[in-house]
Amino acid sequence: MVSLTTLLTAVVAAASANALGINCRGSGLCVGNKGLLGQAQGQLRGMDQNKKLLDGQHAVCVKSSVSIGDPSLCVFYQNTGREWTIGQTVHFVQNILDHGCAACGSVPVDPGNNVK
Repeated sequence: MVSLTTLLTAVVAAASANALGINCRGSGLCVGNKGLLGQAQGQLRGMDQNKKLLDGQHAVCVKSSVSIGDPSLCVFYQNTGREWTIGQTVHFVQNILDHGCAACGSVPVDPGNNVK
């Protein structure tokens, strides 16, 4: 999982992949940002579902109310080596939400796509 000083991350691809499977891990700032992932999902559903994304490209970011710095929760793919669509992203974010994650999380998109 990548965590940057001013970003909360909802990684929709590959974090400690198959060993962890779908999980709610993220930076320390994730704890105070419950509900942001649902907001991000709402924005994703309103976007062009055929829009292409590359690794590391933010699909959407939602501003947080946490007063530490200027954090946001951003949805992106990590170390997958290929393109994805917003439609696929909606599916993966829904998997994270269905797992019970409210802020950060990740879901493996392929077998063996572990992030080291």
